[in-house]
Amino acid sequence: MSPKSININVLLYIFTQKIKMSNRMSAISAVINEITAQMNEKLLNMFLSPWETHK
Repeated sequence: MSPKSININVLLYIFTQKIKMSNRMSAISAVINEITAQMNEKLLNMFLSPWETHK
């Protein structure tokens, strides 16, 4: 799995947990939050990696 891909397993897990707990809208928003978090982390890693290599 490439480091740039979104972790589908995590998304599915969050989605199923939220569906069990509450309504569909909060499940969808939880998945969107997770996608955003994963993308932000990837962007941060891409941004920081040039500096990491020069240490």
